[in-house]
Amino acid sequence: MRTDHKEGLDNKLYTPFVREIGRIFFYMGLIFEIIIFLLDRSDLHNPYQSMMFRVTFVFFVIKCICTRYNRREWVFIILTAAFSILTYRLCGKDEVVRAMVFVIAMKDLDVKRTLKLNYLLTTAGVALLGILSIFGVLGHVVSSGGYGSKADAFMVEFGLGSPNTWAIQIWLLIALYVYLYHDCMHRYSYAIFLFMGIAVFALSRCRIAFLMIIFTVCIGYIFEISPKIRESIAVYIGGVVVLLLGMGFS
Repeated sequence: MRTDHKEGLDNKLYTPFVREIGRIFFYMGLIFEIIIFLLDRSDLHNPYQSMMFRVTFVFFVIKCICTRYNRREWVFIILTAAFSILTYRLCGKDEVVRAMVFVIAMKDLDVKRTLKLNYLLTTAGVALLGILSIFGVLGHVVSSGGYGSKADAFMVEFGLGSPNTWAIQIWLLIALYVYLYHDCMHRYSYAIFLFMGIAVFALSRCRIAFLMIIFTVCIGYIFEISPKIRESIAVYIGGVVVLLLGMGFS
């Protein structure tokens, strides 16, 4: 009886209208996050960055309030919140807390649809910064100079502040594209991305971006030609282990 009563109360609270309000606030927060990211990558000074982060945090919290979670999910939320608060107390940075709320708020959303929106808006923003730098409105096309072996090298940044930032951003966009659109990619698409990786290295001298592009393209191609590898749980467990090791050594 108590369970039935609780379910009835939840159904009254979490109506389709309430859930839709939550989704609206989530996408508002996502768009705000992308704007903050692009402003941070540009040469513009954003004195309201911390305030904007607080606004997006509130938007995602509202989405969480408008979402129904079961007991297992509440256990995960409590444990993750404890870890995030501990991290914040130790290092004083709130990125983990914000990331936690963002992930929790994504329940009941179409993840790929959300990532596609993120990809399209970020790509458009990066392209806009590049166009503004080409026309001399904001930022620089060519880097003012590097250091060490890169001191006299020709390197571009296309309005993103540094060659490394530009190159890493290109890799991130390629990686997200491969994840989102691999079903409609042809095999020659991977070859195009390989040549893009070479071009990115030639223009930025960023070795890590070059290696990550090559790695991403090769793994994507292997998954494309070998469904057995793509569907093997061991591959994904290995990826999680590598991620955790990277976090541990960072």
